[in-house]
Amino acid sequence: MPYTSFLCPDGGKIKIEDCFKECRLVGKINPVTGMPYVPCGRCLSLPTLREVSNQRDWTGKPSTTQLLRGTREAYLMLTKDYAIDPKSMMFALHGTHVHANLENGMSSDELGEQRLDDGVSTGAFDYYDPVTKTLYDYKTYGSFVAASLMGMGSKKVLVGHYKNGKPRYKTVITYDNPKHNFDLAVQMNDYRMKLKKCLGIDVESMVCEVIVRDGNTYMATNRGITDNAYLVPVNKISDHWVERYMKKKANDLLKALDSGIMPPPCKPRECWHGNKCSKFCAVAQYCKGEM
Repeated sequence: MPYTSFLCPDGGKIKIEDCFKECRLVGKINPVTGMPYVPCGRCLSLPTLREVSNQRDWTGKPSTTQLLRGTREAYLMLTKDYAIDPKSMMFALHGTHVHANLENGMSSDELGEQRLDDGVSTGAFDYYDPVTKTLYDYKTYGSFVAASLMGMGSKKVLVGHYKNGKPRYKTVITYDNPKHNFDLAVQMNDYRMKLKKCLGIDVESMVCEVIVRDGNTYMATNRGITDNAYLVPVNKISDHWVERYMKKKANDLLKALDSGIMPPPCKPRECWHGNKCSKFCAVAQYCKGEM
């Protein structure tokens, strides 16, 4: 079931079709700030809200990205009526437009934005370079995730002493602490296997093109992120492991949908050790009390 409502700046909800007709917060004052909730008549423009409301219909077969969610989260998003904050979707909307623009940059002999079905799930890879046999995926990450993905960290190094004898330290960036993005690795390896199974195409290397959404900021620079975009290699995972993992996730989701029985809670990695549940999960309200 797709989301049918928007969360408004005051915490209230409105049906998407009603939001398109008229904003419910016109003329209302935020008691905390004393300012109008929507001084321009809306929280976002109508074209933006319409784009945010667009969703891919459930076809009966899960997608790769859907299976990377916790099974309970994916189940609830398909069976419950829920609302989303349209402003929380802005980076996703930005990523969609980036994908569309980059697709225009491909030549006629290159492949990209093609949805494949391997019998377990569907997935649309971003770009395949037939010359180098490289599979690319475009991601928009914050500088914290980008730095972690590239193994960047920081440590204090002794550089001398003050006149009073106390040690003086300097924070330096290190590059020896890789924290592999599990979801990214599984997604790209699944696409790699889909290309082979569906199109007979071999992938010799995988690369993620990371666009840093907070690039050129003080925080990003402090984390060692000095550019707005990076190419990051992604390692190959065992075909056998990826196949077993994706089949189990797909079977678990389909079984839950058929039976109507809520799956077990999401794993710590899937719910970011509870942080996603408390701040970023759109269906957390249906999960509470079922843990």
